[in-house]
Amino acid sequence: MQQGSNAPDRVVLRPLGSPIPMAFFGLSAATFVLAGLQLEWIPPGEGDSVALVLLAFSAPLQALAAVFALLARDAATAAGSGVLAGTWAATGATMLSSPPAATSGGLGLLLLVSGAALAAAVAAAGTAKLAASAVLLTASLRFVLTGVYELAGGTGWKTAAGVTGVVLAGLALLAATAFASGDTTGRPLLPTLRRTGPQPGHSGGAAAVGDTRSEAGVPRSCSTGGHRRRAHGGRGTATRPGGDAPGGRERLGARVPGHLWPGRSLGRLSVIELGWLAFLAEPWFVLPFYAVGFFGAVWVTWDAYHTNTPLKPAMRWAWPVIVFFFGPVGLALYLFTARAPGIGAADGEEEKQQRHNDYVLPNWFRRTTGSVIHCVGGDGVGIVTAMIMARVFGLSFWEEWWFEYLVGYLVGTLVFQYKAMSMHASSWPQAIYMAFRGEWYSMLSVMAGMGLVMGVVTPLAVTEQPDPDTYAFWGFAALGLFVGFVLTYPMNWLEIKVGYKHGMGRQH
Repeated sequence: MQQGSNAPDRVVLRPLGSPIPMAFFGLSAATFVLAGLQLEWIPPGEGDSVALVLLAFSAPLQALAAVFALLARDAATAAGSGVLAGTWAATGATMLSSPPAATSGGLGLLLLVSGAALAAAVAAAGTAKLAASAVLLTASLRFVLTGVYELAGGTGWKTAAGVTGVVLAGLALLAATAFASGDTTGRPLLPTLRRTGPQPGHSGGAAAVGDTRSEAGVPRSCSTGGHRRRAHGGRGTATRPGGDAPGGRERLGARVPGHLWPGRSLGRLSVIELGWLAFLAEPWFVLPFYAVGFFGAVWVTWDAYHTNTPLKPAMRWAWPVIVFFFGPVGLALYLFTARAPGIGAADGEEEKQQRHNDYVLPNWFRRTTGSVIHCVGGDGVGIVTAMIMARVFGLSFWEEWWFEYLVGYLVGTLVFQYKAMSMHASSWPQAIYMAFRGEWYSMLSVMAGMGLVMGVVTPLAVTEQPDPDTYAFWGFAALGLFVGFVLTYPMNWLEIKVGYKHGMGRQH
């Protein structure tokens, strides 16, 4: 091609597939086998085998994915895959050269840096591929937790890293399946949450090309004359439906027109700016948050019935509910308030019970947290169920509030509280009385938090009350339960003090 020629310029494209599935399949395998070692599903002596899996399987796959991502001009994916490949390779090599179950300060520092690097790669990618960003953010958290364990030790950090690793394995596997099916058939089996058009390296015809004059790698002779086009190299602009509608814009997941509560006026409160909470209505937050909650709830259920067996039946039901709605916050609460260190290594049920009692009984924070978990877990099932029904039937604010209170109160009392109180009562009528008495006060404080979020926070953040088929509904439902959790905490502490409730870990 000669400069000044009238002949059209040509840009030759390589037909490359997406490297993301290969990277995420490798990530899923690596984090899962390492989590198995951290959670003691396999003995510490198997560390060399885990190291070989990291070196021989995961690191090469992710290194190859990084190369193809660079060729496809996808810098964020290349950076993320390269960091993952190097980190797994370093982890495997360190494990091979260290005694079983040993920690390494040098590896811990590397893991902290790797976690920061993955977060930076996600920030660079923006909202182009939200599913991939969610996986990398979870990987970042996983590396940070493992790094803290390598530096400081402690069973809690190791368990937290292992649980996060299991959640990450599930997310990576789902994301890899979604991107692989989408790249192959054009119709992903699962949502990839892409916010741009076709990506670099994908075919799409002349309609999908743009200006290449300022692109890296394009010779200056190709940028001096005529129309220069590129294939899918630019970022598209994601617009929300209704965003340019006259008179306003759609607020992040709430329907327009939607379920407005008649007669609600915030008055002077309308000057409060809560728009920053609108991320609770975004799929990039809600989907990963509830994915962590789902996989975490599955693990907590398994752990409560196989390892952490001193938990009472009502607590085994309540903890998965809390973890599902609170995500990583719920997991942290479970690991640091309800699961005694080293309980997996205890010899027999008596030793497990003793470790549990020694961990929980002397600590008022842990005992009270158990009471609050028991309360909000039972109430939350009823509250969210009633909220869905109320939005479907179009109830007003106070109609919905009292309906949620009634359903949550009955579910929390008859399903959760009665089971716990029956262990302290001499007859079933006495157990019902104790259950209704204890639930009455705590439920009022829970619903105070729900009412605050429903009546004030949600309208200020997203304009209106979202329907159950929107991301906003589930994001603000989780916030409402969490605010109720915070407000009912002192009430539960007081009820334990006066003997209306007993807290977690009480000997019978």
